[in-house]
Amino acid sequence: MLRHLVLLLMLLPAVSSAANTQCLPGQPSVVRLTGILERVTFAGPPNYESVQSGDAPETYFVLRLPAPVCVLDSDQSVISTSRLQLFLESGQYDLFRPQLGKRITLPGELWPAETGHHHTPLMFTPARGKISAHNSSKSTPLRSAA
Repeated sequence: MLRHLVLLLMLLPAVSSAANTQCLPGQPSVVRLTGILERVTFAGPPNYESVQSGDAPETYFVLRLPAPVCVLDSDQSVISTSRLQLFLESGQYDLFRPQLGKRITLPGELWPAETGHHHTPLMFTPARGKISAHNSSKSTPLRSAA
């Protein structure tokens, strides 16, 4: 019995590190993710629970992935989700709006949510430049609607 316990304890770190190798790198590494771009309204202040109960609505763009992705946080804990709130500057919403409801591929950085205004466990900051819309074989340059 003691031998089995010792063997189990020896294998545990190997299993844990094998599971962690499946996670994607977080900031500052750039990854490419594909999903459906959605516009989602979340509950904001004061309670971050329910817009119907009086919390302020906070509307953001979210990339809905076909399967969950994970990142290791600073404590080496796994954070996993299949929905990523995009961290955009105000002007970038106009650039992404034409892609709503479409399957797109974005390069960018993954990082753990930090505030109550971050409504998905992982955030995604798209890299500036091109997105790939999957209704065509070309990359679409992001241009301002100015």
